[in-house]
Amino acid sequence: SARFLSNVKRWRLFADMSVDIGITLEVTAILLPKPFFLPCICLGNMFKALCGVAAGASGGSINLYWAKGSDISDINAKFGAQNTVSGAIGLVFAGLFAKSVNEVAPQSLWLMYIFLTVLHLYANVKCMRMISFDYVNTIRLDMILRNYVRKGDDKSVQISTPPEIAKSE
Repeated sequence: SARFLSNVKRWRLFADMSVDIGITLEVTAILLPKPFFLPCICLGNMFKALCGVAAGASGGSINLYWAKGSDISDINAKFGAQNTVSGAIGLVFAGLFAKSVNEVAPQSLWLMYIFLTVLHLYANVKCMRMISFDYVNTIRLDMILRNYVRKGDDKSVQISTPPEIAKSE
């Protein structure tokens, strides 16, 4: 559990990649021979379970970051409402997709899936770069020291601030 706290951003991105891998395994399972269908579905669900653990463990720290100057219960309520709304919108699009899946070429479906998966990961990377935790973990300490050493003997060298580190972390 200490590793989740010290590398929140990394674990959050791990969770996002895990869910994408899990969904991809589930979708591709129908393309495999019958003996591999069940193992592929099970492996996909295992990746989605890993996502649940990593997202849940890192989500608390991320919510605390957004709650600065606010009430954590307010942030959690907004997070829950956002999940409900996005889930409802997702269900509508899933229904429309299910109705039209036979009318669209498989290549177009795969291109759309790949595009949406890449967009999902890109959006999460951008979100993690917006967060600048004010504590130092091993990754941030390494980045600060590298910046400090790289600037050499300059007496006016200043240590990087958390927002500066967050942009490159």
